Amino acid sequence: ALATGNTVNSSCTFSVGSPCAKQIHTLFGPASSTPPVLPVSGFVNYTFVNGTRPTDSLGNAAAAAPAVQFAADFTNQKVGVNIPSFTVNSNTWSASSSGGVAAPSIPVRNSLYFDGALNVTTSLPGATAGMVSGIFTGNHAPTPTPSANGSVPGVMMGYSLNAGGFGGTTVTGASVFKKP
Repeated sequence: ALATGNTVNSSCTFSVGSPCAKQIHTLFGPASSTPPVLPVSGFVNYTFVNGTRPTDSLGNAAAAAPAVQFAADFTNQKVGVNIPSFTVNSNTWSASSSGGVAAPSIPVRNSLYFDGALNVTTSLPGATAGMVSGIFTGNHAPTPTPSANGSVPGVMMGYSLNAGGFGGTTVTGASVFKKP
């Protein structure tokens, strides 16, 4: 399941419906007592399932979740991400890992999770930086089947895109994918 919300402002007291809650992005999946099973070789383009509406540091949100692309190169244990253009508060944003989904470059760690830098393009001035992190869920064997707890082979990831550094604008979002 996917819950949408929208980074928490530390000066706020969080409660449902508060202005601070606009910046929280949360992904939920079934609990699992076993780690994911990843293949040792092959290349998979995952299917976008859903995502949160990217939200800037002022609480403004995009009209819809961008249809993010995600691929895994299991032979080299790397993943690739493309975040297509979206608009938040009249500012356009997009991002991708080096090589995008065609040539994944972000390392998979411990056969479980990944994190790495994104190249960011935005209409805002200033230096840009981006980060993505995520986790694999379920059994990704060549013929996957849902586990007993209903966990399907997939990926949950969050991203943060920045323009202008510490005093600039940051946009965050989250996406969910399933193995085709």
